Amino acid sequence: MRKRLCAVLAVLLVFSCLTACRGRSAVEVPANWPSYAMEGMTFPCEPGWEKLSVEDYGEAAQAAYSVFVDSEDENLIGILASPEGSSKYRNLLSVSYLPMQGTVTENTLNGIKDQMKDLQSMFLDVGKGVSVLTDPELDTIGDVTALFYTVEFTLENNQKVIVRTALTGRDNRLYAFQHLDFQRTGDSTFLRKILAGLVWA
Repeated sequence: MRKRLCAVLAVLLVFSCLTACRGRSAVEVPANWPSYAMEGMTFPCEPGWEKLSVEDYGEAAQAAYSVFVDSEDENLIGILASPEGSSKYRNLLSVSYLPMQGTVTENTLNGIKDQMKDLQSMFLDVGKGVSVLTDPELDTIGDVTALFYTVEFTLENNQKVIVRTALTGRDNRLYAFQHLDFQRTGDSTFLRKILAGLVWA
């Protein structure tokens, strides 16, 4: 399958890049959010989400993540799917990582941020339609420092999806947490809440 969401392409573009003010957010994990486990980590997420395998993906999700399956370097750890919303689409949360040459530090994230100064131009260069909702921003949530940005895509079927991305490091891995919001709930703190409760195994 050759259709792919630009969000994944954007992650690969910044993955291939290897300093900026940083904020510190006070984010609380909602009390009713349960803990979910993936390889090497646990984190909170909204109630009712479930793990999916590749075979369980809908067409849009397969298009979004086929790039990870095709690549020898990027590693897709897992995907969670929300309950079906009024739009009949399920929101998705993916976690993946790219092995790096050395330890991923705040300077690494700052370097990536510098390479992403004009996200809109990056997408125009690859011929994809996208609206940048928030520019790359370095933020610290608890003990986790991450690079956040948000874009909105219009897919080939004219379905719109908001894609929130958080890039963070652990040892020599650059992790990408991506929230595909087909229901377009507008919760801009979704990934920050997840990282606020992230525990590495």
